Amino acid sequence: MVVVHKWTKDKLEVTEHFYIMDTKMSIELFVRATRSHWNIECGLHWRLDVLLNEDRSRNRVGNSINNLSAIRKLVYNIVKLDMSFGKISFEKKLTRYKCDFSHIENLIFNIIPSVKTG
Repeated sequence: MVVVHKWTKDKLEVTEHFYIMDTKMSIELFVRATRSHWNIECGLHWRLDVLLNEDRSRNRVGNSINNLSAIRKLVYNIVKLDMSFGKISFEKKLTRYKCDFSHIENLIFNIIPSVKTG
């Protein structure tokens, strides 16, 4: 069990998270494992779930779930490459793409081709 204390504005929120494991481990390894899990959850997964509405997806036919998941991850990674807006949030970048197609053209024809792979 992990007890999390989080301040939201002026209110302290305490939540308990329970883990079921089939392996004995030291407390240090357990702490590293749970922190690693939540770093991933709060990073990429949160963005996919909230900003790209992955949790609300109702696709259930054939490979549509996997295909759309791959497309969302591709969009996420391509958008992260685009620094043409300066230092703004991922969500604001998505809004700019939605509002002006020229930003998408810039992403496809200028940003992506300029990325060096190594």
